[in-house]
Amino acid sequence: MPLRGLRLSDDLKTRLEQVKKLRGYRSVNAFILDAIEEKLQRTNAVESVSESEARIAADFSRIVREVRSVHNTQQAQYALLDALTKYVSTCVVEPPQDLLVSARARGNCATRSGCARLQRP
Repeated sequence: MPLRGLRLSDDLKTRLEQVKKLRGYRSVNAFILDAIEEKLQRTNAVESVSESEARIAADFSRIVREVRSVHNTQQAQYALLDALTKYVSTCVVEPPQDLLVSARARGNCATRSGCARLQRP
């Protein structure tokens, strides 16, 4: 294992000695090694979180595209239904006037008798 040399200020040396005593490290080097390990683990954790965020953002964009596609499809279906309704309504021949009058009379009679049945106790 290669050796690394660090130049530390007197203030930093004093603070390291205090931390070594407070936290129960065997030596200042043990504390420094532990701090380096912890920093590397945090860096790895941040990178994995960033990767997760990127995957989540990609999933959201895909979902938004699918919702837009469904919305456009739905609008096309409504437009087709509207066009077919207009086509059928213009192609259906109206019945003769005398049949319309009798059909309305039968409908009114049926409605009145149905309402009368509902009002009976």
